[in-house]
Amino acid sequence: MTYAPDDGERGISPAIALYSILGFWLFYAVLVTLRATVMGFDAPYELAARRAIVTIIGIVTTWIFYLMLRRFDTKPLSVRVVAAFSLAAPFALAMLRPISTCSTSMTRSTSSPMATG
Repeated sequence: MTYAPDDGERGISPAIALYSILGFWLFYAVLVTLRATVMGFDAPYELAARRAIVTIIGIVTTWIFYLMLRRFDTKPLSVRVVAAFSLAAPFALAMLRPISTCSTSMTRSTSSPMATG
């Protein structure tokens, strides 16, 4: 038995999308935190703050991406696929800057003479 909404709405509801986005980014934050702990990176609180910033930017960016893709819910599959790929590139580039900034500063902090003791 398949459930069909009465209002004819297609796609994923905003609540499910929001929970999925939050779950994904929470998983990302936990995974990266565990990696930093296992590898013994210096300045864990500074890195945690940067990780939180990247996570918040990721949540907001992904939510905006979802809202833009929702406009294509009633279009044919081929149009939705092209829209998803076309919109994903700018959003991936938008996320590249915060992640590379945090990675660069992390590399600097772990390779400095003060970090090696």
